[in-house]
Amino acid sequence: MNSAVSDHRFSKDNAVDIAHAFIQKPGNHFVFLHVSGLDEVGPVKGWLSPEYLEELSFIDEMLGTLIDTVRRKGDYLIVITSDHAGHGTVHGSNHSDDFKLPFVIVSDRIKLNRFQKIPYSVVDLKPMMEDLLAPNPGHPSAQ
Repeated sequence: MNSAVSDHRFSKDNAVDIAHAFIQKPGNHFVFLHVSGLDEVGPVKGWLSPEYLEELSFIDEMLGTLIDTVRRKGDYLIVITSDHAGHGTVHGSNHSDDFKLPFVIVSDRIKLNRFQKIPYSVVDLKPMMEDLLAPNPGHPSAQ
């Protein structure tokens, strides 16, 4: 583990709950949360199958509670994406449907207009994150 990381947890079953408890602690937090439910259901039951959509609904509900807590704390940047999409029961291929990634950015401190309606790929995420996390001279945390 990197010395810059103050807390590290791995849980296949309750990762959202662990992240939720962590962000409720006092102070500023960076959380990387990987939720793998769709990556398990998609290849077995089929991407966009009823079982897939049921898992998506469950994840949406779990993340909704987490996001509400983050928003109540204020001064936030939330980024939600995926490592890949899919089709049929294939787990990653060169098919165009496997590259349709969700990308959601929400913040109460950063203007996000420049990221709307732009094409991007997974390799664009790192420079986009660097741009988002660059010090903002007008923000109180940069003073």
